[in-house]
Amino acid sequence: MIMASGPAGTRTDEESTQERILRAAYDCFEQYGIAKTTIENIASRAKVSRPTVYKYYPSKDAILDEISVRETWKVNSEVRRRLVRSDDFADFLADTLLLVVRLANENIYIRRMVESIEFQQAVISPSSLMQQLQRTWWANLFEQAMARGEIATDLTIDEIIYWLARAQSMLMLQVASPALDDAQQRRFIRRFIVQPLLAGSEAR
Repeated sequence: MIMASGPAGTRTDEESTQERILRAAYDCFEQYGIAKTTIENIASRAKVSRPTVYKYYPSKDAILDEISVRETWKVNSEVRRRLVRSDDFADFLADTLLLVVRLANENIYIRRMVESIEFQQAVISPSSLMQQLQRTWWANLFEQAMARGEIATDLTIDEIIYWLARAQSMLMLQVASPALDDAQQRRFIRRFIVQPLLAGSEAR
């Protein structure tokens, strides 16, 4: 959400102010928690006024959205580096989801945001940056699977991506449990999250 540049020499200042606000938000979320952090806290930590914060972000949800996108990009880059491609779509999707949630769970900011009901309500909005990012990552994979006849015919891409966004939040809490090992977690994902998306599982 970088602001458009104005007169010569102002773009760096604009970006610097925005980065200070984001860094302040990171610090406040870590110190106070997401629910208790206010725009006043963030403005004070960034040493700017509340109107300056609102110039870049219309709400705390907008700040949460941007931080979640930044941190999720880091996770996605690592997933792409580690992932082993499989010819079996269902196995590949299960492996991908397990790797995504394990890496995300290791990220302190993503983990704290997922634990926040306030954050969960914000990111499931179709207009949120996170939903747009999820669509960027998943749409091509599912479009190809649909073309091969591997996806249930009564589902749309948007429905699948919405469900995956909710499922990933739930899985992060599940993965944090020491009661299940990787094989059990993968079976859970394969059976209860991936299977309902596959051809032949259409609602009757």
